[in-house]
Amino acid sequence: MRWFHEDQLHTELTQAGLSIELYEPLLTIQSLTVGLEALKDDFSVNLLFLGEKGDAFSRQVVLQLSGIAVIWAESLCDQTAHFWCDYLNCGTQSLGRKLFSGENVIERSAFSYQIFEPHELPNALRDHCQMSLTTVVARRSTFYMNQESLTLTEYYLPTLQQFASKS
Repeated sequence: MRWFHEDQLHTELTQAGLSIELYEPLLTIQSLTVGLEALKDDFSVNLLFLGEKGDAFSRQVVLQLSGIAVIWAESLCDQTAHFWCDYLNCGTQSLGRKLFSGENVIERSAFSYQIFEPHELPNALRDHCQMSLTTVVARRSTFYMNQESLTLTEYYLPTLQQFASKS
């Protein structure tokens, strides 16, 4: 398994048989919430887990369009990263809405991407999904505030394809 940069995204999506038109804009947009709402305005967040996970603090959510899970995401920070632990305790509010509200000056790393086969996916994602999974693309980035970091990994579920434009 290897993470790759945006300059390889088009090639990797093509090789994986994933729609460039659907995935590329959603993989490169800063706020995934904004991108998903552009597909369908019935957007919601389902909080799956918030708490300690080993040495880390974790928030796991599913982003939904019309009640259908299209993104499984996990935010991870050190348990001593007090800013981020408090920040992640936002219930079903979109983390993207908070991050890009302008309320705090938060830096973000460049995105990295990976194509996963079903057996390579995190157990929590596989356990949550009731569907049989096929190839899944994910993006990862790290946010920085007050010398503390938060890593966000977003997995684009195959169900997202049903919201592709039929133009």
